[in-house]
Amino acid sequence: MGRLHCLLITALASLPLLVTVPVHADESTEETLLWSQRYASEFAAPEMFWTSTLDVYQIIWEAFEAQGWPITYNQAVRLARCESGLNPQAVGAAGEVGLFQFTTSTWSWASEGAGFAGHSRYSPVANASVAAWLMAHPELGGLRHWAACTWRL
Repeated sequence: MGRLHCLLITALASLPLLVTVPVHADESTEETLLWSQRYASEFAAPEMFWTSTLDVYQIIWEAFEAQGWPITYNQAVRLARCESGLNPQAVGAAGEVGLFQFTTSTWSWASEGAGFAGHSRYSPVANASVAAWLMAHPELGGLRHWAACTWRL
């Protein structure tokens, strides 16, 4: 059997989707990860990041709090609502993806700078965190990346 010879996927209606994997092939110790943590690569399918609206609000709060509130919580929620309708799976007409609608080119450098290199733009945690980081760095463009929706702030 291979290193990750056993994947036990559990989906319960009221619980997040969990994946249990052995930590090492020769150990019985297992580690339980959220599905989004296990499959957080930039190539992960959007349906792997199903998130309730209540979770989205919490994710936005935590992301912007971690960056020292570059904009207020209400402004961040309004911006995400304008960009994606608070839908982490939203895809724009020009291929922008996620809560804060990142293009591939912006995501490639901004996600690296924010510490989320290799994460999917569909991940609401990564998307909100990178947006908050970018807004906290006006020298990198800050809110100008969301010019179409900043009038709502």
